[in-house]
Amino acid sequence: MKIKLLSLILLASVTNFSCIQKNGSNDVMFSHLLSDSGKGDVIEKSYSVDFDELQISTSLSAEVYKSGEEKIVVYAPSDLMKYVVVKQDGRKVQVKIQSEGKLNISTDRIKIKVYAKDFDGLVANSSGSITLKDDFKFSDLDVKVSSSGNIKGNINGNNINIQASSSGDFYGEVNARNLNMQTSSSGGIKITGKAENVTAQASSSGDIKAENLTADNAVLTTSSSADITIGVRTSLTASASSSGDIDVVKRGDLSKVSKNESSSGTINIR
Repeated sequence: MKIKLLSLILLASVTNFSCIQKNGSNDVMFSHLLSDSGKGDVIEKSYSVDFDELQISTSLSAEVYKSGEEKIVVYAPSDLMKYVVVKQDGRKVQVKIQSEGKLNISTDRIKIKVYAKDFDGLVANSSGSITLKDDFKFSDLDVKVSSSGNIKGNINGNNINIQASSSGDFYGEVNARNLNMQTSSSGGIKITGKAENVTAQASSSGDIKAENLTADNAVLTTSSSADITIGVRTSLTASASSSGDIDVVKRGDLSKVSKNESSSGTINIR
């Protein structure tokens, strides 16, 4: 009896699925799994902006160029252009996809180019991406990446702050007087360059890979399975706890060293 009942259920399911296929309804059934990359030709739309902070999100990719004229140019299929929003709020400008849940939009054919004199803030989140195509010099710069966002580029400045969290990543060369780095929740920072003073904090599986960066003076803190690798020349203050690891590449005399290890944290100098 059970075998007959199971056979009837299986037969009904197959018949129902066949009907769906014949009626073409399977496209509707699985439409939420499909993404719209646009059917129209790629067109461009330019926005005149004056900003201090650039925010890119929702899987968009932006290239930033140094220019005397500040503007944002969006390249997108004609039928998707209306969903690319450039919004200015005070000195902040945000570029994002806003489809109000009606479409699952693919950003493969959407490109953003940003032309700027200067700025002091970069933010990439929700899989957004920013690439600095020119070398910029900053007095102060805050860089924030989170939620699988990423930022790439070369940075020169006095005071540089880089924060990476929730699988966000920063890659690039940094030359700074004062460099502050913070990673958490699997965020990553991978950099080369030089800095006079470095403060670095990594927690919750955050990772700072700076073996090819040389700091004159460094204050380093790791915890909760996070890692820091960095080159240090003169002065080192390091604290590792809760399985955090610090690996220091000795450059120069490294005449001043202060270490604190606890709860399976390790500090290695080589």
